[in-house]
Amino acid sequence: SYIPKVFWYLSIVGGMLLFTYACSRQDPIIMMGQSTNLLVYVRNLMLIRKKRREREQKTAAGIPICTDEHCGKENPEGATFCAFCGKHIQPVPGKDQEKPADPDAS
Repeated sequence: SYIPKVFWYLSIVGGMLLFTYACSRQDPIIMMGQSTNLLVYVRNLMLIRKKRREREQKTAAGIPICTDEHCGKENPEGATFCAFCGKHIQPVPGKDQEKPADPDAS
């Protein structure tokens, strides 16, 4: 999502306030409208969280992932820059790095 997460959290707060107002007025139309909006806001936050988790799993598996929050595409192994958006790709931890020699193994 190109919209910041804080927007969705503030939308939930505003929707809850409007829903509370509708309950105090006993207005079913506003209550239904705000309850559906709240579902959309929560769903969007869940989708953002799911995408972040998938990116973390791919990085942990050693797949080079673009660091751009909106791109997040997989790239070929050894790539330094994203083939899709041109952003720098962080090296995958543990890949292409030799283990340090054990000082006690003498």
